[in-house]
Amino acid sequence: MRVKPVVARNTFFLAVAGVFLFGVLVVNGLVAAGAGWLADAGVVGERSVVEMRIYNEIPPFGPRRFLNGNYQKKLESGLSDHVPFRDGAIVANAAVQRGCIAAANVPFGFDAYPTFFDSEVLFVPSHSALTYLPYKTTDDRIDSIRAFGERAARAASRYPGTRFVFVVVQAYYDQTVNPALDLVSDACAGDVALAALEEGLGNADNVVVSTVDYESQDAFYQDFFRTDHHWNYRGSMRAYNSFAGALGLEPYVSPGDVPLEDYLFMGATSRRGLDLVSEEVSYVDDDFSELTFHTTTHGDVAYNHDKFFNVEGPVARFRFYDYYYDMFT
Repeated sequence: MRVKPVVARNTFFLAVAGVFLFGVLVVNGLVAAGAGWLADAGVVGERSVVEMRIYNEIPPFGPRRFLNGNYQKKLESGLSDHVPFRDGAIVANAAVQRGCIAAANVPFGFDAYPTFFDSEVLFVPSHSALTYLPYKTTDDRIDSIRAFGERAARAASRYPGTRFVFVVVQAYYDQTVNPALDLVSDACAGDVALAALEEGLGNADNVVVSTVDYESQDAFYQDFFRTDHHWNYRGSMRAYNSFAGALGLEPYVSPGDVPLEDYLFMGATSRRGLDLVSEEVSYVDDDFSELTFHTTTHGDVAYNHDKFFNVEGPVARFRFYDYYYDMFT
């Protein structure tokens, strides 16, 4: 018995729609249930995990707002934000687009491709990582980097007894780290930006420019999250060691890693790219109990490791990695 073409096509489309709807329900169910790896990424009440913003409210009716058109605009955005399963649908739609892009990439074999159509976030399948589309080199961009260096040099000249340190990390703007760099014409590579910064800084005696380079993606993702643009504790320690000698400080030697059990980290790059990749993370086996930080607002403050590590609430672990370890650099 032959199946009529119309019936076959309808069955196929119904099957595809069913799979898509199932994906929407699963993703949205995880969001609604507050699963750990999504809850820590920012699911709080009326906040979208994938768009990283507070939902627009449906406004109360008012004659004046209706006549000037404000009511209609806010009503449209409010209704759009309260569509059932909105987050799940957005993520599922991006997954479908990403599948099409990945299939189209097979004959070309590019090492990175967009997470959805027109996305500036790129998926790197070899490392299950996310990166960004490099910026193009423009006169305005170079001028802004140079101007930043000039402002920093003027600030340093007002405090000749203070050392100013700039850490330039070879991250998304070097071919050894970002495979998309060669795919963008006139990409603003790291050496171009560094040259503009050094030109702006001039020859200030109390300014130190420290660079952190990586020989491969494997080395880079040891120090940086695969799902976020921030460095992890190893990256912050490496950055510190890159300029410690220039300031007469002792380098830091890590006593080892401690895996953070029962926790999957999902960074902002993952959410911005609508690609819910998660990763296991570790922290350093050191509470730095003998370390004292000096700040201009609080003077000498011995920061409590537990205060940061045991903080509660959404994105708590991210705040621990970001705030605590950033104090070292």
